[in-house]
Order: sequence, then structure tokens, then C-alpha cells
Amino acid sequence: MNKYIWLNPVILQMYNQEELSNHLVNLGFEMITVEENHLQIVKNKYKEQYKDCKRLLCDNRCPKAVSYVRSHYNDPNLEYSAIQPILIHCAEELANRYKDYDVELYIITPCTDLKDQGNKLNMKNTIFQTWTEFCRDHNIMINSKSIQNSPIPPGFFDNIPNVVSLSSKNDIDSYFQEVTQKDKRLIEMLYCPGGCHNGDGVKIANEKYD
Repeated sequence: MNKYIWLNPVILQMYNQEELSNHLVNLGFEMITVEENHLQIVKNKYKEQYKDCKRLLCDNRCPKAVSYVRSHYNDPNLEYSAIQPILIHCAEELANRYKDYDVELYIITPCTDLKDQGNKLNMKNTIFQTWTEFCRDHNIMINSKSIQNSPIPPGFFDNIPNVVSLSSKNDIDSYFQEVTQKDKRLIEMLYCPGGCHNGDGVKIANEKYD
């Protein structure tokens, strides 16, 4: 059975690409990429929804942020987008590519929430794991580096007017607790400070595991 693996951009930036690819090949995995520009596809979908939205539209790319706002701030003025995160768009393309083959497709996520969201979709032959889990399961200890900025940083909607960018749990709390005049039309929400490079599934692989 062929085993394929797709790594999210955060993980790709943490390693020397040749070394990482060779290591995964030795484990029996082939690294694969998507063909479509899902970042732009998702952005275009938000632009379309934004035009017709009558309430304050909430970014759905970070499931942990959405879950947090839903459970802590019952605001009737919010409209939660149903647009799937970029990572899920990528996974759908790849799962469709290999759906008629006897393969295992691994989608590596930067956080537990995206992993859980992906696995709930029950895509054929597709397994969602965090990088931390994958490294632990396969004893991966190759050299890696911390990255200071997200490959998809806050500001995803910069070319759309009346957007507020909340790039941490603290930012989310400050906005919903302190802002009295919410004159914005779209909220970018990221739970982990600064973006997905600080997700709970991005433990550096050459660190010791608990």
C-alpha cells in the first residue's frame, strides 16, 4: 500500500526540505502537494459571502477560535461562516485524487482542533494527525527550527474593508469584552498567538517528548 503525506506550511518551514523528504521516504512515505491555490480560493469565497452578509461575519479558518467565541460570547449580531479552513480544502483535493486507490493519505495539521475537524469528515483513505503525534508515532527526531511568523500571518483579509484582526485568545477577549461600538463587518480570528505556528500540534520534532 502506498503511503502519502501532506505537510502544512508551518511544518514545511521548520525543516530542510531535502532532509525531511529523505527521512519520510525512508519511513515509506511520499510527500505530496496540492495543485490548486486554495488560499486564494478561500479568500474569494469570503469576498462573496462578505458582499451579502448583513451581520458581523466571523472567519472560520481557525476552529478553536470559532469554538471559543461560540461558547463564551453569545452575540446575536454574529454570523459564522460555513467556509471550510484552507487546510480542509487542501485535504479534500488530495482525498479526491486518491479515492479510487488503495492508499493511506496523511494530512498533517498544526493543531488538535483542525485534526479533529478533518477526521470528522470521514474522507476515504485519509488520516488527519498533528505533527507532534506523527513524530511520536514514527520516532522522528531530525533537526528542526522554531519559526517566528506564521506562513499565513494575520491580515488575510487586508484588502477587504471594515475588518478587525484578532490574532490570539487575548485579542478575542479584549474585543468582545471591551469594544462597545462594533463598526466592523468581518472578524479575522486566530486562537494561537500570531497564527498556526504556535498551535498545539507544532512541537519541534527534535525535542524530547513527555
